[in-house]
Amino acid sequence: GLGRLREISYPALETIVVDNASTDGTVESVRKRFPDVNVISLTENIGVAAANRGFFQASGEYIVIIDDDSFPTPDSIGRMVQRFVEDGNIGVVAFNVHNVTHFEQPKSVLTPTESTPSKYKQGFNGAGAGFRSSVLLQVGGYSDCFFLYWNEMDLALRVLAAGYSICWDDGIIALHKYSPTNRSSLRAPFYYTRNLYWIYWQYWPLSMLLFRTAVLSFSCIFHSIEQRSMVYIRAFIAALREVGHIRRRPLKK
Repeated sequence: GLGRLREISYPALETIVVDNASTDGTVESVRKRFPDVNVISLTENIGVAAANRGFFQASGEYIVIIDDDSFPTPDSIGRMVQRFVEDGNIGVVAFNVHNVTHFEQPKSVLTPTESTPSKYKQGFNGAGAGFRSSVLLQVGGYSDCFFLYWNEMDLALRVLAAGYSICWDDGIIALHKYSPTNRSSLRAPFYYTRNLYWIYWQYWPLSMLLFRTAVLSFSCIFHSIEQRSMVYIRAFIAALREVGHIRRRPLKK
């Protein structure tokens, strides 16, 4: 994806790569091939919170986040900046993220995206999104609690709670080459389930929270029996251990 950033038409770009304690030579390779890129190398894998190291070191008025397997189309950042300039209340611009099977031929292998304007008024896809840097600073970036999954929803809800809007534009596109091979079969359901409990417990009113917790807990029991796995039960227990901390987290700084 880094090579594709050279095709971006917007002239003033600062590129920051945050390496989450990789051991495959990624840091050395990026520094050699892209000497103009600022590489932040972490000694510990801290999950999605690693993005904050890049967020708060960036000097621009606007920040774009992409995955290591995604990139914006050439005119998307310019269009994103225009949307921010037009409306000072926009805190996040959600890119229209398309899955592609090969970066080399993106136009011929685009698959339909599930994102629609109505869905993205309250969220964004971390494979492509733009932020007003002052808003990120105000709400605190990604939570260091989540590690994986639901971190975008958590950040989006804090942006909305701070009084800013989330803008979706189908012409602001990011291409994403999704690779499920890097996702552990047990890690994914654990973090997905644990963090969904936390989303409910922090943001939903009591009247909805009890019902959603009951439905999710029933689902955990059902899938535990069906799959003969304790991963969902372990996720519930892990969520419960931190319920006090999660409920006390401030919505904005």
